[in-house]
Amino acid sequence: MIFASRGTVLFFVVLVSFGLMLIQGCQKKQELIQDLEMGAESQDNPVKYFAETITIEELKDHISYLASDEMEGRESGTPGAKLAAQYIAEHMQNLHLKGIQMETQTYLQRFPMVKKKPVDCFLESAHGRVDNWDEFMEMHGDFYGEKDVDLVFVGYGRDMDYEEVDVKNKLVAFFMGKPDADEISNDWEREKIVSAMSRGAVGTLLIVHDDEKILEYIRQIKPYFNKPRHYQDKSPQEASNVERSIVIPTTAVAKLFGLKPDALRAEKKKAKNGKSEAGKFQVKVRMKTSYKTLDTIPAENVLGYIEGSDKKEECLIFTAHYDHLGKSGETIYNGAYDNAAGVAAVMEIAEAFVLASEGGNNPKRSVLFLTPDAEEIGGVGSIYYLDHPVFPLSETIVDINIDGIGREDANRPGLKDFVHVYLSKNGRADLKIMKDRAVERLVSDLRLEWRESYSGSDNAFFERDMIPAIALGTGQPKDHHKSSDTADKIDYKNVQQIAQLAFAMAWEIANNENSIRRIISE
Repeated sequence: MIFASRGTVLFFVVLVSFGLMLIQGCQKKQELIQDLEMGAESQDNPVKYFAETITIEELKDHISYLASDEMEGRESGTPGAKLAAQYIAEHMQNLHLKGIQMETQTYLQRFPMVKKKPVDCFLESAHGRVDNWDEFMEMHGDFYGEKDVDLVFVGYGRDMDYEEVDVKNKLVAFFMGKPDADEISNDWEREKIVSAMSRGAVGTLLIVHDDEKILEYIRQIKPYFNKPRHYQDKSPQEASNVERSIVIPTTAVAKLFGLKPDALRAEKKKAKNGKSEAGKFQVKVRMKTSYKTLDTIPAENVLGYIEGSDKKEECLIFTAHYDHLGKSGETIYNGAYDNAAGVAAVMEIAEAFVLASEGGNNPKRSVLFLTPDAEEIGGVGSIYYLDHPVFPLSETIVDINIDGIGREDANRPGLKDFVHVYLSKNGRADLKIMKDRAVERLVSDLRLEWRESYSGSDNAFFERDMIPAIALGTGQPKDHHKSSDTADKIDYKNVQQIAQLAFAMAWEIANNENSIRRIISE
């Protein structure tokens, strides 16, 4: 006698329930399409009209399903994650979005990952050794192997700091921030990293000013990042040539150079008065990272797009990762806020664009809806998409990322009916204009709170490739990454309003006469 496995039974039950939801969704969609023919409001203010097709009821259905116990926390490579991916893909298919053809699946972009246990990850010179997750921080672990390189200090990593220094095939160390300000900007640091790499550097060491603060942070997150995790599968040659980006305290860099920390800190003071002595400190360093491979799993991004009319070769992207932390024993990390809510928002935004198109309002530019896998383990899904894009990155004008919405901000508990809005400095001047137009046409009471920095989600990887980005979130609740992040705690009106705002901003960008200019601005 053949018995169905627990996973097979689970898949069948979920498939049946999903089918019922799909039928209900089709009926509602037909009602909305018929409603388009009943008045002129859809033409007078299409942004507001189609934004209002994003309903609390449908958002709640999506979030409740994606954050249910049946998904078992949606950890990459698990049956729960695959069920979530299939659910999103079926929604895209129902909307008749265009997709990609990967094997027999239209909307799934598959890629291999390996589960590896860290064995060693360190930098060592004749003066001493520093270890990852003890004295520095390199989250993504794409590099492995062993390599000897020269480490050179380049002040603040400004153009002027490279004038007399050859950094080709070298590891460069520079202070984060600017000499005249302590503020750290993701765009500024990203621009400095790109500048170093364009000069042939093999990696960057970003020196943090506050040693104790960064060391405490490293201690807090070490248990998560130091356990067996999944990484993008790379050949030994590919892995040994990965460009490294490491965050490191002053004390650790000083150890490698054989200096007292105050000798490096003195360079900060010199830089405030002009040019620091870049190239003054150099040392030979051995980089070594090794893992024990435990298994290989298939991962999968889900994506579909609506083709533009006049400028269809240009594309704007929505991103919202669907993976979460999975389960530990019988404890399930449902991830309603992080990030079932963001995925639900993107699913409903996609439907709003389709309804607009069917009502005679097709966007001028193409709009791609991407729900990446493996964000929680280093943005692996987004990195893979950027290496294998559907639209050329040169024609990808903006990424709108939604991650972590519909909950309170533990740092500002008094905020109500709000969203944190981050605009990358790359393209910010034009993004501000698009945002203002969207807010004016949407007429919403949603409170917009500005964030100058937002590096902890998929938008960071698009920004790394110099693609302007918008990120929307509501901060972090007290139970972020805990098992109590469940669907019953979600403020669904807040999710609806944020999804409507994101739709309105995308509408303005997709239909604007000019593209977003890639210019770094305040």
